[in-house]
Amino acid sequence: MPAYRRVGILYNPRIREGAALAERLREVAARAGAEAWSCATTEPERVGAQLAGTSLVVSVGGDGTILRAVRAAVGMDIPVLGVNVGKLGFLAEVRGEQGEQALAGLLQDGGWHDERTMLEAEVWPAGSASWEMLGHALNDVVVGRGLAARAVTLHVLLDGEALVTYKADALVVATATGSTAYSLAAGGPVLYPGATDLLLKPVAPHLCPTPALVLPADSVLDVQVHSDHGGVVSVDGQIERPLANEDRVRVRRSPHKARLLRTTPREKLYPRVMQRLS
Repeated sequence: MPAYRRVGILYNPRIREGAALAERLREVAARAGAEAWSCATTEPERVGAQLAGTSLVVSVGGDGTILRAVRAAVGMDIPVLGVNVGKLGFLAEVRGEQGEQALAGLLQDGGWHDERTMLEAEVWPAGSASWEMLGHALNDVVVGRGLAARAVTLHVLLDGEALVTYKADALVVATATGSTAYSLAAGGPVLYPGATDLLLKPVAPHLCPTPALVLPADSVLDVQVHSDHGGVVSVDGQIERPLANEDRVRVRRSPHKARLLRTTPREKLYPRVMQRLS
């Protein structure tokens, strides 16, 4: 009996070898006695219909494909195995050429689940009566300027109390996982992958405090946009929503966690992160 009885393979169809590798991985799962299905990430409705009863999702692509796979499975406690055939593959567990062997082994021994904190983002449009759910993020939620190349003013409240006002291109609220993404590019620190803290990092701030802030896991952040040109909020760089003047975005730790399937021993995980950063 395989460790995972129903395996879904999500692949990025824009990567040439993605579909072919996904088919080979499906065959590996089937030979091990698992029920298997595959689907392109560009078909979210079809993916959603297949996820019920799935015990493992294999992501074939780059980091963006892993982010899509994690969000598709949010709240379902399905582990995600990242097989990298993209450019960076920072979150992936194995390279593409190792994918078939790695999956065959994991169907035997199960591997271990690397639990990661996620964020939950809501929007309160100015003049409305309630919050509207935007989505969940594994990496980050970014509030910033829209198409106009002008800084926006961002009023930040922490747990309902005024914290700081930035005039900047954007403000990144990141998880420990996302601390190696946009926040790092903006000069932020790297957090231990298993940390539950939230990271607050302004991007190109003008005449205002610039250090990144590491906040407790139970923090609730409200960010209000002030700009005649509006702004935008982005979830993992993949879900975007325009913001009008005085719209608010609320970011806090999600009640759900991402589960990344690993073969790398726990004690080697952080050294591997540092190696990939070098």
